[in-house]
Amino acid sequence: MLNLAQENWDAAADRIARAEGPIAWAWMGVHDRGEWHHLVLTVRGCMAVPHRKLRYSKFVFETEELTPRTAAKRFREGVVRMSRTTELPFRVEGDASVWWHTTEASGMHLTRGEWPRYVARFSRSLPNLNIPDRNDPLTARGQPYYPNVMTAAAELLYGVQPAHLGNDLSPNVTVVLPDRRARIRDIRFVEGSTVVHVERGRPADDLQLRAAWREEPEDIPWRSSELPIAAGEITVATEGIPAHMSIAVADRSGAVLDRREWDPARPDRPKDVTVSSEQIQRWITEGESTTLECKQELESDSVKRSLAETVAAFANGAGGVILIGVTNDYRIVGYEPQFSVSDQVSGLIDALVDEPPSVQIESVTVEGAVIHVVRVEASEPASRPHMVNGRPYYRANARTRVAFPSEVRRMTREDRPVTRLGVWG
Repeated sequence: MLNLAQENWDAAADRIARAEGPIAWAWMGVHDRGEWHHLVLTVRGCMAVPHRKLRYSKFVFETEELTPRTAAKRFREGVVRMSRTTELPFRVEGDASVWWHTTEASGMHLTRGEWPRYVARFSRSLPNLNIPDRNDPLTARGQPYYPNVMTAAAELLYGVQPAHLGNDLSPNVTVVLPDRRARIRDIRFVEGSTVVHVERGRPADDLQLRAAWREEPEDIPWRSSELPIAAGEITVATEGIPAHMSIAVADRSGAVLDRREWDPARPDRPKDVTVSSEQIQRWITEGESTTLECKQELESDSVKRSLAETVAAFANGAGGVILIGVTNDYRIVGYEPQFSVSDQVSGLIDALVDEPPSVQIESVTVEGAVIHVVRVEASEPASRPHMVNGRPYYRANARTRVAFPSEVRRMTREDRPVTRLGVWG
């Protein structure tokens, strides 16, 4: 997340006019002492919503899908229409707090998204407004029932789960405009070089990948690289995995669209995608855990089903590694059938796991025996839960089991941190 200079109302309106549509226009009003007052407005780009106007005794919600030009015009006018004769002003005098959110894990949970995005928040001052109990249920004839006001606000105003909104119903106007020119999907290391996968969205000229790094924590000089961006993978010629590195996608003006960074003190430093025999021996020494399981072979149907369940569990959690050719008591025996193990594993995952997750499979010789390494990436919340035979699976300590309902709810939340083994992104 990058802090930007504050912007006034008209500057935010200009941003809305230039944004990529459709625009989700959503607002909320509250009834107090015989009058209606505007409380919250959200303007979200690249977001389609149905037109709904829900009126309850103390609250009103309205959502509409607008073009950028229409949304900008309404924003400049600074009023929403409660009815033909009633207008509720929402324009704020003063500047907004502005951020640029990259696709890094940190950021405002109410505005988190898959693409880099501009976020401006105008705080409103309504000192004499008495907001009715936000935990009251919402019910009215002909209107949908909501367990409480916060549940309705989370869905209609922000498009998030209630837990993401918490108890925040402060008067404000929030503008969230994704920038779909480019984003960093992941970062890998192949044969000592840094490989950055950049995905292009809408057309844009002169985008560049800029990188700066130090090979070792004690190094003083920084090395740097600047490369043109096309869709796909871009290789930065580093020598191994840098101890400290910052990678940014920038436009022709130098403004940062997206960024990833790590340093020696942070635990999310990437790992090399190539598995060494030393790494496998270290895993075996550490033993099975929430991210490691060993299989001696893949001959029986029960073992194949168990592998599929573990793959689903790893993808539903923080990712993990399955070593094939290692016994339950951690002896390295190898596994060399007549057929391709990579094809067998890929085939059984496709056949048994609903929405098969991303896996990497490679073979490594350890102490003269062939060990097959199946690395499972943590899936994005929208792809969870992965299931086998209609059941979602979860990894608890060193055991794979059917997930509890509360665990399924947690694994599908967008704010759940995602950890990938061998891929940082």
